[in-house]
Order: sequence, then structure tokens, then C-alpha cells
Amino acid sequence: MKRTPILLLALLLVCVCTAAVAEDFRVTLPEDEYIGGAYPQSDGSVIITTYNSVYRALADGTLQQIATQDGLSYPLFSPEGEGFAASMDWEREGIITISHLTESGGWEPVAELDTGHALFGVQSAAWSGGRFYWSMGQEGLPELLVCYDPGTREVTGCGNIGILYKSNIIFALDGGIASCVYDNDRDQQHLFRYDPVSGTITDEKLAGIPGVDLRSAVWCDGQFWVIGRNQEDYSTALYAGTGMDKLTRVAESVNAERLVPMGGECLLQTYQALYSQRIVSSAKVKLTISGYENPSDTAFTLSSGIPVSYTWQEPADILNTRDGSVDIIAVSSGGKGIGLKLLKDKHLFTDLSGSEVLTRQVGRMWNSISSHLLTGDSKLVAWPVNLDPMYFDAWLYNVKDEYDIDLPVPTTLPEMLDQIQLLEEEGVFGDYLLPMDIDYSRASLVRYALQRYIEEQAVLGHQLFFDNEELRSLLERIMTEVPEEDPYEWGDESEPVYNMYCGFSSISSEANMPLRVGESSPLALPVYATFLVVNPYSAHQDEAIAYLEYLASQTSESDYLYYRDMTEPMVNPTIQKELDTQEALLAQLQSEEPTAEVREQMEAAQEAIADYQRALYLVSEEDIAAWQAIAESMAVLEEPLCINSDQIVKLIGRLADGNMSVDAFLKGCDDYLRMVYAENQ
Repeated sequence: MKRTPILLLALLLVCVCTAAVAEDFRVTLPEDEYIGGAYPQSDGSVIITTYNSVYRALADGTLQQIATQDGLSYPLFSPEGEGFAASMDWEREGIITISHLTESGGWEPVAELDTGHALFGVQSAAWSGGRFYWSMGQEGLPELLVCYDPGTREVTGCGNIGILYKSNIIFALDGGIASCVYDNDRDQQHLFRYDPVSGTITDEKLAGIPGVDLRSAVWCDGQFWVIGRNQEDYSTALYAGTGMDKLTRVAESVNAERLVPMGGECLLQTYQALYSQRIVSSAKVKLTISGYENPSDTAFTLSSGIPVSYTWQEPADILNTRDGSVDIIAVSSGGKGIGLKLLKDKHLFTDLSGSEVLTRQVGRMWNSISSHLLTGDSKLVAWPVNLDPMYFDAWLYNVKDEYDIDLPVPTTLPEMLDQIQLLEEEGVFGDYLLPMDIDYSRASLVRYALQRYIEEQAVLGHQLFFDNEELRSLLERIMTEVPEEDPYEWGDESEPVYNMYCGFSSISSEANMPLRVGESSPLALPVYATFLVVNPYSAHQDEAIAYLEYLASQTSESDYLYYRDMTEPMVNPTIQKELDTQEALLAQLQSEEPTAEVREQMEAAQEAIADYQRALYLVSEEDIAAWQAIAESMAVLEEPLCINSDQIVKLIGRLADGNMSVDAFLKGCDDYLRMVYAENQ
């Protein structure tokens, strides 16, 4: 029987269950905008500032742009919409300028303050008692609290507030300003208060909540509201109470950077969203994910009504104790701990095959990814996220420019050893920085050779064992030609003569494949991935699958890594907008009288058009063609990288020291693998 997509069911249930709180405030910013500050208005709207713009957000989620920000830090608004901004004058050290937002939407300087101290910029802002406040970072001192009084048009420094090297978020309290700061070094919570009447800042040391770091606090509706993060598993929760010593937990699964007081409720602020805490506190179901955080999870919460929180418990601990409080477990390819293979062998997963959304998307994937997601009987085990290809690059230019030796970029490890031998014979003595930023020593090269061999076997789909003639030949060469210790010390002032490395990269037509073990070895592109598995002991498996369906339905540039049918180039919308503007300007200039000034403007427009055309595509046709040619060579490991195990590390050390033959070394590695496979049965 076909299964109705779970996300659709979840959304239908949410429409029914959350009808009573439909009036709750919620707004999400466009993808390229991030919230800097949020300031509730007396009419029920909220003014939101970003790096580029100032918006008025209505309760129904509508956004109205009311001004540009001109790069000012933390423009601040009163409940009646009057706006001021504090900014630093980088050419005049220590000078703070206060600017006013005019009716025409521009910013007009109205006051200055010379602090006499080097500043880092605005950290946070708050309106209280008819005055505007900003906290400013200072070199070698806690943050400086700055106040602007629009009645007197005076800006003053109120003193240092907070703890050295600790950013704090200020908020309104009793007509003044407060800040809740956690001192990690002394395990001490502080509540700083500024009293505008006395002009003093006091420091109240709090008992706090044992094991909880209070991250953000506000005073709202007659009580404190606080975001707290558990120091052990990093999960977050919302607390409230009439005093900082009387806090009780209101809601779990709270992933927000700041709190915003709004009348009788408290809003949660993330990078791109602002919404009522009631959406979280009234939720009947919450999801917890271990080992993975997604910045767009707020959109899932707002669309489904299901809050998402994070923890960093070890997958093995969760599964061994059958912990049902964690709903989704993240495992990494080639990482430490358990991998996909063990979860498959032990059947420690929730079968996702009934989801039409997931199975349809898996059907679009490259086989080099999808083959790892399925069991032998076609059960769907996991959903992949965060694919990071490790491309290879080399800098051989110094060899040609300084020594007139023209070397191609090597394609195999033996070819690399040939080139190093040639350079030594030619008397080129320099600093050698080899693949993966390893040094020129036996242990480093043996380890890298084993890693490349493992990745190649993963592409071939072979059971991993090290009894291989090509690998044996390479290791014999390393033991014969490579010194035990690297004789070439690399310093900050020296230029590497022969520099090769691997690094994460997106799709590119200019990237090289990493070095192969030998001529007959397959192309193998290491790809580090994170897999999300629904905990078989979770009480919320349907909701967890709905979350995976949400992830699978999102589109981004990374889709080219996953799906075979991604063949159309991707345009950069920002560059396209600028290109359209310049082309329109050029068309206008071409219709005008060709004066010297017009010709100069036309030439500038044509140069700009050429530059924008070169940068137009995030993913070009050439990039896509290059990726499609190697995509099935992705090496995704289902097990932890065995060369990180203590036993293999010891064997590598013995081989590199000359205390073991290559044959004995390979046999020792294979014996270790057989033992691991037997234990996992």
C-alpha cells in the first residue's frame, strides 16, 4: 500500500491543532537577509533591521521595507517608530556618531561622543524609559554602555557593563538597562543593571540554574524570560520567572539567538525568523536531533508547528540505552563512532521506504550516494545532508619559475614520488608540503596511501582488505625512498617548492581528482557526508520522517551534488539584477547624444556588463559537465576510517620505524579488520 507523504499529513494536523493560536506573531525574512535587531511597535507590528534594510513586519508575516540601513550597526526604534543608529568613525578612533532616521528614509547625524578609547563596534541595542541605548565593544575593557536622549539630543557614556571579552545582550528593565552575562571561566551568572537616575551600574551575582548557561534574557509581562543552554548536551530551553532566582522551564526545543519582549508575550528571534514563543511552548510534539543543526529548521517549525532542538549525545550511547528522547541521529561518513554499515547490520534504523517523498528523491540521486542509503532488501535507512567533496590541487609553479623544471600535476602517488626523486636529483632543495597537508615522512605517506586505497575500494564496492599488489608496491617504494623523518622544515617565510593538498570545494570545472594508489586504481573523490537516521526507539517517528521530507523538499546549489537530473546552469540572482541594471543603463546611453561624457559612461557600463557576465553563474554549464563526468566516483564511507583506530596507528608506527615488513603490516591490518567485522555480526 502506498503511503501518503507524512509531511502533508503533519501540515494538515497542524492546521487543525494550531487554529487557536493562529494570531501568534510569526515572520520569516528573505533568504539573503538576516535579522540584526527587532523592535516591537505600539500598533502591533515589529520593526526589523538587517545589514541592508529596515522592515516593518506585520503579525500576518507581511514585510514592508521602510528604509535602507546604509551599513549602520543596530538601528534602534522606539515603540512609536522613531529611529536612531549608533556608528563608529573608523577614521577618528573612539568617536561614536548618533544618526536619526528622517521621514524621507535617510539617516542624518545628530550627535557625537568621544569615548577616548578604541572600539570594536556595536554589540546590541535597547530602548528604555524614552532613551536609546547601545553596548559598544572596547579594547581591553568590558563593553561600554552608550545612551542617547532625543529630548536633550545628548549622547553620553554610562560606564562599562558586562565582562571582559564577553558579548552581552542588553534589555530594558525598570526604566533602565540590564544585561545577563555568564562567566565561563568562573562558572558564574551575572545580572548587570544600569540605573539612569543614579547613573550607576551594579553587578548582581546569581545562583543561576545548575548546569545551564543563560544565553539571552528580557523583562516581559512582569517577569524575566531567559534562553538557557544545557552545558552537557547543548540543548536549549526557555525559562520564565518573577526573579532571576525563580526561573522555571516554560518550553524545550528553543533554538533562538535572542528574545524580544512584545506586550504580553515573548518573541523568539533566530537569524531569519521572529515568532511567538507560544508556538513552541504549546506544541504537543517536539523533535530532538543529535549531532546535526540546520539553520532553516525554524521554517519547518513555523510550517508544521513542530519545534526542533539539538543535542550532541553519542549515537552509540543513544542506541545502547534505547533512548527514545532523541528522534533523529546523525552519523558521519568516515567519522568516529558508529557508521551506516553497523546500523544496517544491526537493523538500528527506522525504515523510510514508505515515504513517497524520500523514495522519489532517492531515485533521482547518483548511485554513488543512493547505494549507501539502502539495505540489501531495499529498505531506506537514512537521508544524506552536507555532502563535502575533497578535491585535489597542486602548486608546482615555483618549480618551473625558479628552477626551469616543467612538471605536470601528478595523477598517482607513484608519479608524485617520481617527481620528488627528480627534484632531489636536480638539486632542488626546498620545503615539501604533500597531499592533505602532510609532511614528507614514511608514516604520513603510508597513512595517506591507506586512506586513498580505502576510498578507492569504496568506489569499487569491494569488501575492505589490504592484500593488494598495487598497494603493496606503493608501500615498498615509500619504505625504500621516503625518509623516516621529514628533512624539509617548512617555515612561515619559506615558499614550498612542491605543494599539494586536498580541500572542500563546491562543483567546479577547474578541480582535480585526488591522487590514485596506482595506474589501475579507479577515480575516487572523497566525499564527507552526514546521514540522518530516524531512531528506531523514538516515540515520534512519523514526525521525524516529516522532518526528513521537509529537508528533501528544499532546493539549493548543493542539489547538483545529489541529483543526476540537475543539468541547467544556476544563475546568481544578485549578479543578474546588477547585469540587468547595467544593460538598461547602456541602452539608455546609446539613445543619447554621443558626447565625451556619454561615451565614457558607455565604456564603463560595457566593462561592468562584461564583469557581471563572467560572474553570472553560481553553477555553469562547464561546472555541471565536469561534475557529471566524475559524480559516480564519489567515495562515501559507511564505516569509520579504520586508519584512525589505535591498532592501525600502532601498525603504521612500527612499519615506519622499520620494525615490521610490508607483508606483515598488511596482514596485521587485515587481521584487525576481520576481528572488527566478526564483532559487528
